[in-house]
Amino acid sequence: AIGTSSAYLYSLFSFININIGHPFPGFTHVYFESAGVILLFITIGRYLEIKAKGRTTKVLSHLLSTSPVKGFVKRNDAWIEIPADEIEIGNLVKVKPGSKIPVDGVVVEGSSEVDESSITGESVPVSKNPGCYVTAPSINGSGSFTFRAEMVGADTVFSQILRLGEEANSTRAPIQSFADKIVSVFVPLVFTIGIGSAIYWFFSGESLFFSLN
Repeated sequence: AIGTSSAYLYSLFSFININIGHPFPGFTHVYFESAGVILLFITIGRYLEIKAKGRTTKVLSHLLSTSPVKGFVKRNDAWIEIPADEIEIGNLVKVKPGSKIPVDGVVVEGSSEVDESSITGESVPVSKNPGCYVTAPSINGSGSFTFRAEMVGADTVFSQILRLGEEANSTRAPIQSFADKIVSVFVPLVFTIGIGSAIYWFFSGESLFFSLN
């Protein structure tokens, strides 16, 4: 802000001075391109940052869209469909052919092939039998099975992946903190050298124009 503002204001003053007959001799140089280039680099950096965050947000949105919203739970000897966030630890959950697994748990009855690509990235279905662990939002194959819920809500593997993604998207990268430490020394140093050199040249007999440059 200081770099671009000083370059622009100095150039604007010089531009006006040139066009009104040089009442202030020496102010004949303009540095509009310097201000423009600085802003260009900053804008490119911001664009790349927003583009990267946009990709992460898009991935998170896609993951959220794959999250199961309901599941069949055994209540009072009857299977009822309830929202996934109402399933509690210890509940028996039935997974029908082709449906999504709503929470994490251990298979207690039945068997099937489960597509876990949303969690592991592996496209080959995995066999699930009694004693095997299943995770949301894996997709069940043609079989049917019942499992006991062990991780629900924010404790599921899927929810933890989402949370880590959101944290990574909102937290500062280590390189940013490193850059801030450098800037905390670099900026005062540049100001000191700049002001010091201007004062030195001015009191050495040079013009105000030469000193400011």
